[in-house]
Amino acid sequence: MLLTRDLLVKYLAGLGWKREETPDKAVFRMRPPADRFPSARSILFSVAAGPEGEAREVEIAVGHLQDVYGKTRAEIERGVASKSHDLLLGKVPDEYLRNDTIELRGVRSYMNGMRGLLANSATTVMTGHRAFPKSTRSAFDYADTCGFGHTFRGSFGLVIEAPLKGAEQTAMPFGESKAPLGRQVVERIAIGLASVAVAQKEDDAEAIVEREGGLNAAMCKDLISIIRNSGIPRIRISIAWSPEAAAPQVQSDDLVIEARQLRVLQQAHKRLTEEEDPIRVTITGPIIDLHSDTNPMDFENEEGERSVQISWASADYGVKKVLVKLDPRQYLTAHEAHGRGQLVQIEGRLSPRRPWTLEDVTKLIPLAPLTQG
Repeated sequence: MLLTRDLLVKYLAGLGWKREETPDKAVFRMRPPADRFPSARSILFSVAAGPEGEAREVEIAVGHLQDVYGKTRAEIERGVASKSHDLLLGKVPDEYLRNDTIELRGVRSYMNGMRGLLANSATTVMTGHRAFPKSTRSAFDYADTCGFGHTFRGSFGLVIEAPLKGAEQTAMPFGESKAPLGRQVVERIAIGLASVAVAQKEDDAEAIVEREGGLNAAMCKDLISIIRNSGIPRIRISIAWSPEAAAPQVQSDDLVIEARQLRVLQQAHKRLTEEEDPIRVTITGPIIDLHSDTNPMDFENEEGERSVQISWASADYGVKKVLVKLDPRQYLTAHEAHGRGQLVQIEGRLSPRRPWTLEDVTKLIPLAPLTQG
């Protein structure tokens, strides 16, 4: 992670260091606790330091802390991150290492899978839907704010730093009693991994499917991808909760992603996909295709299938083609709007399975033409 002066000062304060201003207010010092480190010197920071000056002061401070505490830079960075991030600590058991390393494909597959796991968890947290056709852009934005920390001593470690908050925190209203967005994202992952362990032990996906606060279908797919593509038979997971928010009462140690979970994850993915309910949405866009098995002007004829295809520019999902199934009168309205070059606004239930399909249409409104004369 990028160490800044403010993060480092917050970390030092948590360790008992005291901030003291100088008379001219241009510099402040962080004084170590005298009872523990009587010979340690204070760390000085310039209040108005520019980016380069701040970076130099941070480097000097980190070097001093390594001497005082006997820690590596990675350990200090992880301590700093823990103040504002939940840490997902992945450990590869020694028996799966080769000359103390793992193949690059293993790291790449794990990181890609965990990015998807974070984004898909965030989508459920932010939208309130356990079913969705695709992770939202803002959810991937959150996942991409997470950091990839240094490995740690004692085992080959893969550290993901998940910030408690993100730029999209306002995407959904959060009451005072709600945990921050990032905490809810990581908590869902922890609950999900614990349910996978139960399902694997019972050889039944029921524990995963029935756990509302846990995995969704997309998260199951991410875990399947890690297992299949990483080449690592077992990755142990533990979570270090940031003290900035009360730790949730969920299992956060002895979690695991391992090859023998593949069968129950596949079963859970299939069941969760089949059981996903359509999401009620309103889409707007031009009609780019029409299809009718019967005379489109004969709206009294209920036989045959009538549908249109809309090019929907979604703020969450990007530009998507959506197949919209219509009744005879709705189709006639759409047909006439298309002839006039009008955009349409349609409300219905969007299936999370592909092709993207909108059914049970309750409202279809022609809007302004695409071009004005």
